[in-house]
Amino acid sequence: RHRKSLSRFRETEIDLLSLELRKDPQLWLAVQFVYYCFIRPTSELRRLKICHIDFSEGSMELPSGISKNKALAHVIIPKPFLEYLISIDLHKSNPDDYIFGNKGIPGLNQIGTNTLYNRHREILLKLKFTKEYSIYIWKNTGVWFCVKAGIAMKDLQMQLRHHYMDMVNDNLKTLGVMD
Repeated sequence: RHRKSLSRFRETEIDLLSLELRKDPQLWLAVQFVYYCFIRPTSELRRLKICHIDFSEGSMELPSGISKNKALAHVIIPKPFLEYLISIDLHKSNPDDYIFGNKGIPGLNQIGTNTLYNRHREILLKLKFTKEYSIYIWKNTGVWFCVKAGIAMKDLQMQLRHHYMDMVNDNLKTLGVMD
């Protein structure tokens, strides 16, 4: 699987990948955080705790200490993903636990820096994706589907946590999204 534009996964690729990813529940959960909430996998995702999620409001807080921009941020958890989080009883976990604990479940010790990336890479290699693909491409894939679903650009900007609309527009250009 190789092409010049490697900015997102296509629907057929998503179908193929999801079959493999579901075999690793922790990795499947990580991919959904990246896809739905645009959480950066290495710098932010592994440092999220249960207490950062407001299950009743359907939102998530990224404290300044873990957000890439070093500023407190909030994102919406889309309803299908929130329902999934509740279905796996994440809301019943210890609020002080990292969502991505080092034993494959929420825990007091966070997962290693490259653990999710490496497990995702193994699946990509197994399915013959080239090295240009990574777990981060799920963010672009989520953005693509938001645009195609008609999400307002201001809402998309807020969810992406971009300070300027120009940043969103640049992102959309690299995805090949037309005005």
